[in-house]
Amino acid sequence: MKRSYSRSFWCVTAALAVCTGLLGYQIVDGLIRGVIVAFSRVGPCATYTLLEQPKQYWMTLIWLAIVEIFLIAMTLGVAWISNEIAKNEGSRKV
Repeated sequence: MKRSYSRSFWCVTAALAVCTGLLGYQIVDGLIRGVIVAFSRVGPCATYTLLEQPKQYWMTLIWLAIVEIFLIAMTLGVAWISNEIAKNEGSRKV
């Protein structure tokens, strides 16, 4: 029995979609509340407010938006690859 690689790509696509949605929620929530949390791998999380630290707030928001665009592109790319693999697997079975 042949293993289907398109299923693994769809699992990766689903995981990327969840991460993209959560990051999008963080961006929208930060815009609504005026508070953004910058997560750090080496130290504690930093919280920036629009009123007290506008420069850090906007830089963090822009950085998160860049990461969001990258994740959207990756999600769409993996979904396209998965679709192409599924098409090729379907044509081989015939």
